[in-house]
Amino acid sequence: MSFLPLNAIRTFEAAARHLNYSKAAEELCVTPGAVSRAITNLEQHLQLPLFKQQRRKLELTVAGQAYWFEVSQALNRLNIATDEIRQYRGEGGLLVLGVLPTLGERWLIPKLTDFQNRFPNIRLEIKTLPSDFSKSYTELDLESQKVDIALYIHDIHKKSWGGVIFDPLFQERLVPAAAPSCEKYLYALTTGEPNCQQQLLLHTTRPDVWYSWFNNYCSEKFYPKWKARFEHYFMVIQAAINGLGVALLPETLIETEIQNKSLIALTEKPLNQELHYALIYHSVRENESTIRCFVDWLKKQNQSKEI
Repeated sequence: MSFLPLNAIRTFEAAARHLNYSKAAEELCVTPGAVSRAITNLEQHLQLPLFKQQRRKLELTVAGQAYWFEVSQALNRLNIATDEIRQYRGEGGLLVLGVLPTLGERWLIPKLTDFQNRFPNIRLEIKTLPSDFSKSYTELDLESQKVDIALYIHDIHKKSWGGVIFDPLFQERLVPAAAPSCEKYLYALTTGEPNCQQQLLLHTTRPDVWYSWFNNYCSEKFYPKWKARFEHYFMVIQAAINGLGVALLPETLIETEIQNKSLIALTEKPLNQELHYALIYHSVRENESTIRCFVDWLKKQNQSKEI
């Protein structure tokens, strides 16, 4: 395997960004001829053209466009890593955390002030992860999501893939909840009144949870009819607060609303899922200081308060 011509790749990125050899040369403090020679060497190494001349205008080929996208992303990551090393001298740095949108907003972010106070040299970048629970929970790809660690749903009964650690935090527990204006529908759920079944709010990627709840708590066979459905839990929660209907919600995410009574919940009739919210990260990175600090801190936070 031949070594990558890194200087030529850096030159290519500048030339592709400017679509002009002279401007790339000025940025890199070399001559336009040096840029041209570097591009030629890279094209010979790759055995395909990266640029084409169109009416005196320099353009990328299809291959050049695809290569430039990947190269620019890689160089950007290298620049970030270099800045982190310079700034923190190996102590602390950047931790990219992926999290489900509503879990991040309602459960994680309120705790992060404590984390930043304890670990001021660690900077956090928070990214949202896909919340399509209709797919396998083991399909999360940390590389494609470009995260160091994920706070995500995991089915403990499904086989995990090699080299990945799952640190469970707490089990998901869904409870029926509604605004005070919909209280009558909430308490009518188990009585068999048909009207209550037409007031249900649904998370689009979890269509079966209401069926499971009715099977657990109702003696009669019910056929739930949703009134409105939403892609994210924060939408379902807000719809319930505004009196749009009755929702089946993760109890962890509506603690504040239950306390301030903007939502009433049947906490004595939960639907316990075989799902856990878990921290997910590669085993080879288990002892990296940023990941270890975050994992240990969040697990202590979780233990200090019963979820």
